[in-house]
Amino acid sequence: MTAALKYEAQHKEHAIADCPPGGCREASGVVFRFVHNPLSANDFLPTAPDIPARLNQCKAWGLSLYASAAQARAAYKANIASRPKLVTRIGDHLAVGTLQPAHGLMHGPARDGHITFHEHATVRLETIFTLFEPV
Repeated sequence: MTAALKYEAQHKEHAIADCPPGGCREASGVVFRFVHNPLSANDFLPTAPDIPARLNQCKAWGLSLYASAAQARAAYKANIASRPKLVTRIGDHLAVGTLQPAHGLMHGPARDGHITFHEHATVRLETIFTLFEPV
């Protein structure tokens, strides 16, 4: 039996079909995420609840991760340049974590290193990630 995903009920509530999408695989490997210092559970919340227009988008219920620190820094630079207030939401540090299959499912990485991660219901990502560096 497959482990329940953390936001499975919201996927059903908002009638999101095929979420997580086909092509996802068990999580594995070292990944990076934007966070605040100090790092907390709030750094691992999806954007969907904060952006009503995205409630029915599968990707918005997943978490953005990056395959390398360099790719994360490049994405940060591009995103903050066009949306400077975004730093309040995503933080100004990188955290690093090593994902295992028991943590959830991942889609990607894309060419820019972006990974969408759908965590299992019992996972506490703030215990898996540690601060890596300021962005």
